[in-house]
Amino acid sequence: MASIQKRGENRWRLVAELGYDAQGKRVQERKTVKVDDPTLLRAPRRLQNYLDAELVKFQMEVDAGHYVRPEKITFETFIKKWITKFVENELEEKTKISYKFHTERRILPYFKAMHMEKIKTLHITDYLDYLRTPEASINKKGKPLGSATIVYNYRVLRSIFAKAVEWRVLKENPMIGVKKPREDDIKEMEVYDEKEIELLFAALQDEPSHIRLLITLAVTTGMRRAELAGL
Repeated sequence: MASIQKRGENRWRLVAELGYDAQGKRVQERKTVKVDDPTLLRAPRRLQNYLDAELVKFQMEVDAGHYVRPEKITFETFIKKWITKFVENELEEKTKISYKFHTERRILPYFKAMHMEKIKTLHITDYLDYLRTPEASINKKGKPLGSATIVYNYRVLRSIFAKAVEWRVLKENPMIGVKKPREDDIKEMEVYDEKEIELLFAALQDEPSHIRLLITLAVTTGMRRAELAGL
């Protein structure tokens, strides 16, 4: 039966019951509740009602499988698991390299020692602001990062914290409420006009047939480099 145990002047342990395991051992989940409101502490009946309500909510979370035990896992420890379980196994080679580069270059050093459950939305917005400063640049001249790089960091962070929620390391995703940074320095794509394409095809006449074929396909179909190489 679920119970409440006093653990100090203003701390109580909530105990939720999950029945028994295959060996007949009782299975429980525990959660410590701290009460800082002095008026509540001075009102025994109100305090008991509050603790009873917290116990009911806790038991419901446990029964529904929504309770996440607040283990002291650091960002660095989680990243190692994220790279091993997700990046290395589920991403394409080019994306894998990019994710690892941005994570190891800037994201990991910034959040490294923080506990996962302590990282809030404000910390992430602070990080995105940091990326706009000269300190975030790895260029010796201190040239600010382009908006595309900042957006890519945002994309990697979304992946990290989405997996943290999926794997029940976190109950809530701190990326919720973080807006995607604006890409305001993207150059307009330059393309060949008809005259330049005619000159290109003329220049290809003396090239090997496989080169002519690849470039002709690229120009006429818009296929990407990886698609052409695969073909």
